[in-house]
Amino acid sequence: MIHVSPTLSPTTFFKSLFSSKKNYLQDIHQFSYVRGALIAAIFSIKKSKNLSSFPTVWAPAFICDTVFLLFESYGIPYKLYPITEDLLPDWKRVNHLNFKENDIFLLVYFFGFPMGIDEAKELCQTKELSLVEDCAHSIISHIKPDGIGTHGDAAVFGLRKALPLPHGGFLYMKKIPFERPHSVSESASIYRSPLKMLIQWAFCKLKLKWSKSTPPIKKGELSTFPDNYALFDFLEEMSPLSRKITNSIKIDNIIELRRNNYEIYHKSLRPIKEVRIPSTLTLENEQTTPWVFFFFSEQAEELINYLRRFNIPAIDFPTLHVPILNNEEFKFENSLYKQSVCLPVHQDIGKKEISFIIQKVKSFFS
Repeated sequence: MIHVSPTLSPTTFFKSLFSSKKNYLQDIHQFSYVRGALIAAIFSIKKSKNLSSFPTVWAPAFICDTVFLLFESYGIPYKLYPITEDLLPDWKRVNHLNFKENDIFLLVYFFGFPMGIDEAKELCQTKELSLVEDCAHSIISHIKPDGIGTHGDAAVFGLRKALPLPHGGFLYMKKIPFERPHSVSESASIYRSPLKMLIQWAFCKLKLKWSKSTPPIKKGELSTFPDNYALFDFLEEMSPLSRKITNSIKIDNIIELRRNNYEIYHKSLRPIKEVRIPSTLTLENEQTTPWVFFFFSEQAEELINYLRRFNIPAIDFPTLHVPILNNEEFKFENSLYKQSVCLPVHQDIGKKEISFIIQKVKSFFS
């Protein structure tokens, strides 16, 4: 059975019981979710610059709604900048936007691929902006000098997307002192149950189906989410169990497995004319850790639902914010969304499973 995210093996769980619960990296602040890291970054930048009010945060419309729900919950003003089909900021248009001194530019590393770093640094220096690297889809085993997350004023990482954790994310800042935000909710965060991940691991090993089928998607329609999807206490710290699991696994091995899986997809699906892979999604940067294998297709919705009939957890991206979804003002971003396809690359998937997924993709287009 192929799962959409990593499972938790009994061996890893057992080892974690005897592992340290300290932060696995120095000079970071850990949270239950990357949203906690992002709001802490904004508060810290505001405090460090002695600003009387929140600066405007600039972000692409082509990201999940949770980012904008976070800003709205705290009353943080935000504006949207255009991107290209290669998922880069459209620098020609971006350079003519009405930035103000001390605004924050959120540079998104889509799907774990660092991109647009030099141009973003130049823009922020010229316009006197703060730079926050959004590495929510990325994982790293160490902070590397001049590496991912070290180019701006702050960087935020999401651990739960790539590691077998109930939850987790962290904030890294080089020079800015940490300022803890106030909480706007006491609702419990959304956790992955360790017991459920252990059971999923067993089903995966026994080649058993976890569920009868994955429900079909309908792009352009609002999805149904838990009651606390928009607002929960994302300032909670990582639980001791999540910290201990992080410290007991070999992150470099996980990175290598995910990169290898991505390369198999890339080599096999790139020749298909109906598949368009953004040119920025390559493994040239050694710190690239793919979250998914992403591509565009004119038949994205049909392809995803076709794959789901074979219990392949293909997904679309992103969950567009309600004011953006189906809005003519954001016609380009909606077009990208309607063509988006994501395939799993996580470390639980072996070559046999990837070959099965590739074969189904090819059979769909043939």
